[in-house]
Amino acid sequence: MTEPGRSAELELQGVSKSFDGVCALNCVDAEFRPGTVTCVVGPNGAGKTTLLAVSSGFVRADAGQIRYGDQTITRLRPNQIARMGIGRLFQDVRLFRRLSTLENVTVADQRSRGEHPLAAAVWPLIGGRHERENILRARDHLDFVGLADRADKPAKWLSFGQQKLLAISRLLNCGAQCMLLDEPTAGLSPNMVAQVVSTIRALANKNRTIVVVEHNLTVVRALCDWAYIMDDGNITARVRADEIAQRLGRNASGIAASESPPSQPRE
Repeated sequence: MTEPGRSAELELQGVSKSFDGVCALNCVDAEFRPGTVTCVVGPNGAGKTTLLAVSSGFVRADAGQIRYGDQTITRLRPNQIARMGIGRLFQDVRLFRRLSTLENVTVADQRSRGEHPLAAAVWPLIGGRHERENILRARDHLDFVGLADRADKPAKWLSFGQQKLLAISRLLNCGAQCMLLDEPTAGLSPNMVAQVVSTIRALANKNRTIVVVEHNLTVVRALCDWAYIMDDGNITARVRADEIAQRLGRNASGIAASESPPSQPRE
């Protein structure tokens, strides 16, 4: 069994998924290794987000097997997969907007036992130390992503790019060693794109397994070690970052080759 807190390889073997007769994944084989950033690229409808969804348990595969380390996770629920160390970043971030930035990170701690009735009864006696440690960890994660000075601000006051970084720090606090990131730079200004890319690279350098769905070829070339090219539910190639443009053409398959437009802060 994979040790808690230790990165493992995520592997899909012959994974298929259809929705109302439309094939989203067609016998997909893929592997994602610790210490690397692997991008998944392709046009809209290629099956990229479905690949993340079946890997995180939000959608159940129709066929095939998904393994994380030495464990089969194909039929596990999202909460079970999250506790094993696989975290997912959604395109729409999904923060608790009225909570502070720090509180958004602390609620992700999966080590709390207060949800169990018996544990809740004794939690006031034993939980103080745990809560203090949780807050310290959360502040460290915010510092890692560059949001230490926003810790006490409401999450809704953050710009969209800062909210993306906050969501990444929340994954860190839930213990994610394998991160599935769905378009983490979409809609960000060039400065925020650079900050998010730098953060993701730093995570890979800490031996985490990073999977990124991305449309921006400039970001892909700057970010990833390897890329899977998808089209119509199939993986058509696995290439190095510097080979992607050659395989796709400058603007092939509807994939943007320029920087994303700046976004406005969301209130």
